[in-house]
Amino acid sequence: MSLFKLPLHLPGYKFMAMAYLVVAVILIWAGTFPNEYLLSLGKVADAHAFPFVPLALELSLLLLVCWLQIWALSVYAWRRVGRLLVCLVLTGGLAMLSALGVVHSSRQYIYFVLAVIALALADAILIISFSVIALVSQLKLPVTR
Repeated sequence: MSLFKLPLHLPGYKFMAMAYLVVAVILIWAGTFPNEYLLSLGKVADAHAFPFVPLALELSLLLLVCWLQIWALSVYAWRRVGRLLVCLVLTGGLAMLSALGVVHSSRQYIYFVLAVIALALADAILIISFSVIALVSQLKLPVTR
């Protein structure tokens, strides 16, 4: 399987695309609000510019995380668990690094950090569930009738 070939037959692809679009709309909506911290300091005017560059960076990082999860869910059995571990390490690292800047940040950045943390938690839940499913399928349990 090619690294850049997206598995369009998976139901997770549609769910991740829908989740990305919902989070993108929320981030764009939150970008319209003023930064309360900078307003309280008096460093910006009441009507300051829309944060296009930070928002574009956040949306591209979120797209990368969603693509990593689709990549991780594109195989079966134990390879899926290994790929999900890689995805969890990368998403968890991004969540920790981005959580460092939450203190005096704008609203859309806080929502971005919450979305990345939610995706990291979803990775952890998927790893546990797919590990249990793979272990149970490997066991030769007797069938009683």
